[in-house]
Amino acid sequence: MSRLADKTLTPLNRLSNIQGHLATAQMEGSNPSVFGKDSVPQAPEDPLFGLMAAYRRDDFEKKVDLGIGAYRDNNAKPWVLPVVKQADELLRKDPNLNHEYLPIAGLADFTTAARKLILGADSPAIKEKRVRLVLTPS
Repeated sequence: MSRLADKTLTPLNRLSNIQGHLATAQMEGSNPSVFGKDSVPQAPEDPLFGLMAAYRRDDFEKKVDLGIGAYRDNNAKPWVLPVVKQADELLRKDPNLNHEYLPIAGLADFTTAARKLILGADSPAIKEKRVRLVLTPS
């Protein structure tokens, strides 16, 4: 019998299913790090992949691919949006910017703002200094 409490694929239900699996594994003395399809249902398909498939099926000759990747011109060369060129120019002209690497923990102003955005400015975890964020290469 499936351990899934609810087949509705919401983040809360998925988390509940995982917590149920861990609790059951602990009670049974089995390995809680083994997750079969009965304890973690397949996540829904990423909508962007469906959009890309629809683009490939569309036979309209003037269609434009605005999915993943760079915009392309008629010669399949990357086309940079004018606003991106303007932003690049502003950055290159700014004497305060350089090409130094960030510290290992990332840009402090960014991680501080991200903490507040994710957890809320009044988060007890932030106030109690229990939260750490780092930046990683994408």
